[in-house]
Amino acid sequence: MQAVSPVIPQGNDQESIIAENHPVYMPLPTLRREDGVVLTRWRLDEAELEMVTRQGYLYVSLITSDGKIQPLKLTADIPPEFENFTPLDDEWPTEIGG
Repeated sequence: MQAVSPVIPQGNDQESIIAENHPVYMPLPTLRREDGVVLTRWRLDEAELEMVTRQGYLYVSLITSDGKIQPLKLTADIPPEFENFTPLDDEWPTEIGG
């Protein structure tokens, strides 16, 4: 599975890239709303698409570092809360404070 850009295909929205210059992680294109809701879009390769079609489900792994699990929502279409998306002006932090 690969994260893809633009996050909203018909959109012309300014995206924020999480981990853009991080050597351990792949860059993740996102749209982020003021209330903290973040949207990403993913492309399945042929084998993944066939497997999901055959079995009808996905697995989701979350790295919580023993913290609280954040709410998660999976959709097959652009979520309604992003229909009139207005991007934030600020960028994601590049460093994590200690």
